[in-house]
Amino acid sequence: MLIKIPLHISGLWYPIITNNPLTTGSIGAGINIALYLTAKLRNTEKCGIILNNEEVLKDHSQTICGKLGANLYVDEKSPISLGYGFGVSAACLLGLSLSSLLIKNNTIEKATWPAHIAEVIYNTGYGDVIAEFYGGVEIRVKPGPPGIGVVEHIYPGRKIDLIVSILPGREDTPKMLKRISRETYDLAKKLVEELLEKPSVEEFFEKARIFTSKIFSYDSIDELLSPYRSKIIGYFRKKQALTLWVEKEWLDEIYSYLNKYFLTFKTWIDMYGVRFENPP
Repeated sequence: MLIKIPLHISGLWYPIITNNPLTTGSIGAGINIALYLTAKLRNTEKCGIILNNEEVLKDHSQTICGKLGANLYVDEKSPISLGYGFGVSAACLLGLSLSSLLIKNNTIEKATWPAHIAEVIYNTGYGDVIAEFYGGVEIRVKPGPPGIGVVEHIYPGRKIDLIVSILPGREDTPKMLKRISRETYDLAKKLVEELLEKPSVEEFFEKARIFTSKIFSYDSIDELLSPYRSKIIGYFRKKQALTLWVEKEWLDEIYSYLNKYFLTFKTWIDMYGVRFENPP
């Protein structure tokens, strides 16, 4: 069995911290994209995640295997590595946690819980697990993993042509979260409430840009995109993840332009979340 998990870029978030990892998480909103991490269970003799031929997230893995009471060793592939703002850590952990369905009788939702717990314990994510599980353009309205947390979804109405680029630099999530002020989180809460009142992809991009501009610099991005600004419907960044919604007829030209400077992908919204496939 091959587990396929969309990558996810949050545009709005504020953490809700409780004394229980299963009720800890974030309220916010984000977009799942049609770039996927794939996971395949290799053996049950040891515990670990091999991502693009390198072992990663060792402490997270041990926590998950401990919660499951089983060893799982998974081989994973992703077009984007850890640490750039695409929710890759959550996707890695979902791949490990959901692989337990091959050896343990459980619901799919509860099989995700160890992944969410590990993200919370190690402060590497609060809403990516539930977001990636369900897919789409999600608004996270109750914190927690699938089965506990609650998400609502924005219907795009048409195909949304996206370009994503990986900007220079790297910042891990715990370090980023320490930089965010209470005032900025209060702004996020207000923007989420407004998005729920007027849910659209346009509103999501606008509000994501407003919020993230309080955390990340847009100066060089605005300058770089200035020749095409009228052809771009919306854009925002989360860490090193730059996401653009562009006019379809300009997709190839803007992609080629950005690909000269950064690793860049053409993509669209993933509407389906986690899926299970039987490889040929």
